[in-house]
Amino acid sequence: MCGVFGYVRKPGIKTENKALFNLITSVAECSIVRGEHATGYAAKIGENYVSEKAPLPSTYFVDTPAWTKLADNMPERLIGHVRFATRGNPSDNRNNHPFQSRRYYLVHNGVLTHNEYSDNKRLCRSECDSEVILRVLQQGPGIVEGTRRVFATLRHSSFACLVLDKKTGAVYMFRTSDKPLRVWRGEDIILIASTDEILENAFIDAFGIRSAEIKGLFKWTPKSGHLYTITAGLEVPDAVMVEARTRPYISKTKPRFPYITGLGYPEDFERLKVDHDAFVCYGD
Repeated sequence: MCGVFGYVRKPGIKTENKALFNLITSVAECSIVRGEHATGYAAKIGENYVSEKAPLPSTYFVDTPAWTKLADNMPERLIGHVRFATRGNPSDNRNNHPFQSRRYYLVHNGVLTHNEYSDNKRLCRSECDSEVILRVLQQGPGIVEGTRRVFATLRHSSFACLVLDKKTGAVYMFRTSDKPLRVWRGEDIILIASTDEILENAFIDAFGIRSAEIKGLFKWTPKSGHLYTITAGLEVPDAVMVEARTRPYISKTKPRFPYITGLGYPEDFERLKVDHDAFVCYGD
C-alpha cells in the first residue's frame, strides 16, 4: 500500500505559515505507516508549480531542502505521496510520485492488475504501474472524460488518486471502493489523507490537540466511482459520476450467480494477496 495526502487553503486567508508547515509536515511524517520507500509532492505557489520527490522515508524527506523550502512560502495547494514500492525500483526517481504530464500532477495509492498494466505500460516513461493512470487520464479532452477513461480502462485495478491541475489550479480526487481516502474540512482549509488516523495523529504531533477539540471540522469520505473537484474557494461542487458500471469485488463466499473471472485466477489473486478460494463477482 501507499499513502496520499494534501491540502487546499482558501486564498487571501493569512494562515500562519509556521502553523500550516508544521501541520502538513506532521501529516507527511504520520503517513509513513503506509510506505517508506519514497516521498514526494507537487504544489502551487502563487502562479508557479513545483514538484519534488526522493527515495526517502517521509521522516527523512521533511528534513531535506526539497521540503523545508516550503516553510517561508507555503503553497496554496499541495498533493503528496509516500510510497510502498511494488513495481519499479524507488532508487530510480522516475518510478516515484508525483507523476507529471503537461497539464497534471498525479499521486496514487493502489495497484494495477498484471493484465491492465501490461496492456498500457507502453504509455509510460517509468516502470511504476501508477504512471499508467496519469497517461490514460491525459488522453481525455478534460478531467471528467479523462477520469472516465481511467475507470473504463482499468476496471479491475484499485486506486485512490489526487490530481493537481496546472491549467485551472484545482485539486481533483477519485477512488475505487477498496481504497481509503478521507477529507477534513475546516473554515479556511481542506486536508486530505488516506486515513483518519493519519490526520488525527498529525494534529496531536503538531499542536497537541485532537480533532474533537476543533470547532467546525467536518469529516467525510469521497464516494467511489465519482470525481471531486476542490476549487480555490474551498468549494466542492457536486461530484461527477465517472464509473460507467459496477466494479468487481472480492467475495469469500460463493456468489449465487455464475463465477466471473474478472481479475484473472489464480495469478492476479496472488498479486493482490487474496486467497485462491476467493470469488470475483459484481457488486451493488
